[in-house]
Amino acid sequence: MEPPDPSIGIEHQITPMEEEDQLRLKASRKQEDLSRVYKIGLMCLYETHSGGDRAKRIINRLGFNGFYVVDAQGHAGGIWVLWDDNNWKVDVISSNYQLVHLKVQFHNCDPWLLTTVYGNPHPQYRHTLWENIREIEISVAGPWCLMGDFNSIIHDYEQSGGSSTFRSDSQTFNSMVRDCNLVDGGFVGYPFTWRRGRLLKRLDRVLMNLEWRITYPHMSVHHLDPLKSDHNPLLLDFATTGEVNRGRRPFRFMASWLSHKDLPKVISPLWDSKEQWNEKILSTKEGLKKWNIDEYGNIFKKKNQLLRLLNGISRSLAMGQNDYLENLQHILWKEYEQVIIDEEVLWFQKSRCKWIALGDRNTKYFHDTTLVRRRKNKIMSLLDDNDTWVTDRNQLECMARNYFQSLYADHTPYVEFCLHGAFPPLLQDQVNFLSKDVCNEEIKKAIFAMGGLKAPGKDGFQAIFYQSHWDIVGPALCNLVKDIFLHPDKVKDINDTLITLIPKINLPTSIKHFRPISLCNVSYKVVTKIIATRLRDIMDHVVGPSQCSFVPGRNGSDNIIVAQEVIHSMRAKKGKKGFMAIKIDLEKAYDKLKWNFVIDTLKDEGIPDMLINVIYHCISSATMNILWNGEILDPIIPANGVRQGDPISPYLFVLCMERLSHIINVAINHKFWKPIKLSRGGPLISHLAFADDLFLFAEVSLDQIDCITTCLDLFCESSGSKVNSDKTRIFFSKNVNNNIRQQICDACGFQRTDDLGKYLGIPLLHKE
Repeated sequence: MEPPDPSIGIEHQITPMEEEDQLRLKASRKQEDLSRVYKIGLMCLYETHSGGDRAKRIINRLGFNGFYVVDAQGHAGGIWVLWDDNNWKVDVISSNYQLVHLKVQFHNCDPWLLTTVYGNPHPQYRHTLWENIREIEISVAGPWCLMGDFNSIIHDYEQSGGSSTFRSDSQTFNSMVRDCNLVDGGFVGYPFTWRRGRLLKRLDRVLMNLEWRITYPHMSVHHLDPLKSDHNPLLLDFATTGEVNRGRRPFRFMASWLSHKDLPKVISPLWDSKEQWNEKILSTKEGLKKWNIDEYGNIFKKKNQLLRLLNGISRSLAMGQNDYLENLQHILWKEYEQVIIDEEVLWFQKSRCKWIALGDRNTKYFHDTTLVRRRKNKIMSLLDDNDTWVTDRNQLECMARNYFQSLYADHTPYVEFCLHGAFPPLLQDQVNFLSKDVCNEEIKKAIFAMGGLKAPGKDGFQAIFYQSHWDIVGPALCNLVKDIFLHPDKVKDINDTLITLIPKINLPTSIKHFRPISLCNVSYKVVTKIIATRLRDIMDHVVGPSQCSFVPGRNGSDNIIVAQEVIHSMRAKKGKKGFMAIKIDLEKAYDKLKWNFVIDTLKDEGIPDMLINVIYHCISSATMNILWNGEILDPIIPANGVRQGDPISPYLFVLCMERLSHIINVAINHKFWKPIKLSRGGPLISHLAFADDLFLFAEVSLDQIDCITTCLDLFCESSGSKVNSDKTRIFFSKNVNNNIRQQICDACGFQRTDDLGKYLGIPLLHKE
């Protein structure tokens, strides 16, 4: 069904006047403007404060020839539903003072259900509203949408300012949404829809059931600029301009194909050829696309066809016995059961679920999860550098590409690191292990250690493709990997990467609020997984005790316990000697790491030249394409950074961070850095690290803060890292007076805090 072009709008507060001219100018002007600018075909108005003849006069001025009015109770409430009956057919099913339940239809499109909601401002009356919606849900069959002012929030981050207490009414609202299997429609624009002073909330929203979401996959909800109301108008837009450009969507190997008996026959001849690796991959993609159309077919169409045939056979058999039809029914039932399994696998693959095993008949769960994930990850609007909302698709794509092109650019020349020879020397057995030849068993072990349905790279083939057809594709993959270790420059042929953007916060408004995760080709990940496995075995030997991430035998809980003990002691500290704890935030730590610094670190550590050469080509030969709302944008060529999502990146990053530990240790040995000591015979504690989560500890003095910033500057100058002063926090022990605290903060530019929040997900301060 083609989605309709007109939009649906909701607004608040029509203020009636006694004189006709004032009615037209002050009460209906803003609604007229909204209707004209956005071509609104159906409008819902709340808090109208009007009814009777006065309401009819205002409605006539708005230009809608169809309407339904729930009169205000005195000066409270009021719901109006207005529509253009030339294009919209609207039937009122039920109504009360908090909702109007409608059956709506645009032209000859299929009808759907719309519930327009105005939640009472008093929480005790909204309980009735939630029960009314539950009753409606029981009778709903087909697409259903709810929109309006619910006067309640679902998540605590939908409020800014005021009390942070999550009210019980919000919990009951949340329960109703879950019980009715409703999905939030998301929004484009400013994250809040209601303001009173400094208190902001998202009270207005659009909810829908999954049938409605599937019927209108490209709909969008816009938070428009507020007019004279304390609420922002909402616009429900059905336009198809956001439709995916199929030509820019990447190929994906479908796991459901694996159930078809003819799949090996399709793949085998393509991999028996003497083509190069990329030619084999391309031939396989084209062959699978053609086979999917000609032989495998559309799962959903096949399912519907089988159901129609089975229903027809059942009706025929009800008239009398027929051996042929009974046999055919048995065959079709087997086909139908296989289609159901294929459908489940399809939605499982799309849902990115990890904790439910295949075969559990969770098709609806996987389907729901897929839709929710897509809705959450879709980027419809962002603020640009001038704090202006950008909603145009081309502008958003250009903004994203320019940002990441700048992020991965090398803006400064490399400065050689100031300290060498601090890594403990590798043992000869370790050197031999790192430099040994790659064997087929090592390659097979790497591929089978991967999650079969993990998101694939640009070539579209997940690990399950190689795992399930190892006898066919394994030899070619082994030859490829061995050839790359002999001729590292050849890794460029498989080093295409998709960049998917994961929100770092609940309501992202800027491109900076997204974390770029690299989706590397499985063939490339085999190479770096082999290297990562080899490096993993030497990490405990070369990485100091302060670092606990990606080092076998160490656990993040060790650092958490130490950090909590330090903070606890600082809160009770007495005497003249004060302590400070600095929680460092490194800005885009992985993305800014200089390649020269990585290679210099590996050489200083004593890694064999053969392996360093492979690593250098792996990190420096990548081509990146942003995956923007499911579409591939133009390529980006990076000049620095290691990719989050590449198996080797965490190990390289930890080794590079270890060089900061070397600087700190030298400063301590020369008595420049004075670590803290929690007891007379206790150990000196200068720093803790978990990858880029960095904690620094020292005595309080201006000399100490100078030493700390010098150490950080030396490390950042060579590595390309940058300390984010806006997010870095400094915590002082109880015995440090305010004047000294302020002097320290002024000297380093870090903000002081009395609560460092969480470290590795665990609160540092226990509430008493």
